Amino acid sequence: MVSGACQTASVASALKVIFPGDQIDATMQPLHTDDEGVRRFIEEIRGFDVWIRYIGHHDLTNREDVRSAIAGMQAIDFPIVHFRAFHPDVIGAMSAATGRSIFPNNHSEIVVWAYRNRIARSHVKKLFNRATFDGLGYFDLWEPSVKDLKQTFDWCNLDFSRFFHSIKRTGAFMYTTAHPKMDVLGSLAKEIAFKLGASDSIMELPIAINDAFAGMVTWPVYPAIADHYALPASYTWTINHLTYDLDGFIDFSYQRFKEETSGPEDLVIGPETTHAAWQARVDNVLVSQIGDNS
Repeated sequence: MVSGACQTASVASALKVIFPGDQIDATMQPLHTDDEGVRRFIEEIRGFDVWIRYIGHHDLTNREDVRSAIAGMQAIDFPIVHFRAFHPDVIGAMSAATGRSIFPNNHSEIVVWAYRNRIARSHVKKLFNRATFDGLGYFDLWEPSVKDLKQTFDWCNLDFSRFFHSIKRTGAFMYTTAHPKMDVLGSLAKEIAFKLGASDSIMELPIAINDAFAGMVTWPVYPAIADHYALPASYTWTINHLTYDLDGFIDFSYQRFKEETSGPEDLVIGPETTHAAWQARVDNVLVSQIGDNS
């Protein structure tokens, strides 16, 4: 049984390619406070010999009923693949009044700031430039992103060097900061498979699985950032199978913010202290950029 969040089903599908004769199912990993969800999870996991679980399981496995259900079961931890370097502008946004996240879960830091500061849509496009990206530190995230991802692999006792060597050759291997392409999840499944006793021959095994994330939200690698990494560039977003150029994306974002907040001041990126620190950091860069481009 494989449990986790949005990447889980694809990891399970890849494992089925590697172990076609075994029963491999996927399920959501419940919050430890969700008694009904935990009850259903325990019923789902009964009868399995191996539990492949998202690393954030510790509160769940501290429950007595879960410990009893998994007694004698082999457990393998795996990380959620998160990588910011290709898409450093991605940020979450919510309504401070309702506490609800704004659809979709990925937003542009630059556009969020612009909406909060009542910047005319026609001026927002001018903020997408190399000086803005440099001021916001967008070119400095490769090493921190690699370090953070390696740390999660180390926590799971998985071979990060082999994994990362296989995926970095594919170019921009993420759709968004938290949605990897299927080559990535196939490589992750192979690292899990090695823990289950698979031979080295699986490294050459093609993993052809349904791309669960294609068309949901695909974030472009902005031209200046693409140039920095020698990658193909664009300003084309895909959201729920619809495509937007930069102007269209700004319009889409402003409309979402208008519909799901009570006004610009209600649009925040997190709790008050988190938002205040973010606002100060971004103000320092974007206020001057608006002045320079006005």
